[in-house]
Amino acid sequence: MQKVKEEISTSDATTDEDIRAILMRVAEDLRITLTDAQIEQFIEFFQSVKNLNINWSKVNDTISAAKDKWNEFANDESTKGLVDSFTNFVLELWDWVLSIFTTKE
Repeated sequence: MQKVKEEISTSDATTDEDIRAILMRVAEDLRITLTDAQIEQFIEFFQSVKNLNINWSKVNDTISAAKDKWNEFANDESTKGLVDSFTNFVLELWDWVLSIFTTKE
């Protein structure tokens, strides 16, 4: 999907046939066999995404910034204890849920 998206965004692909050609080329490069129905679904998907006028560069920048902020928060000495406590709580909760559904012999 990523490879097709990149090729479509960097080309002048506007028609279904343009997108079909890109799909076929990428599928062949990746040694993937697509049915006619799958190709039609991909074409519909990419046409609908194209019509949304999404700035993918901005989306990627926002995701990267959020990931960087999370990493800063999780690795900061002042919040590390909080993250560790939360992680331990979730693990203990998971163990408790599992104990409810496991039978003891």
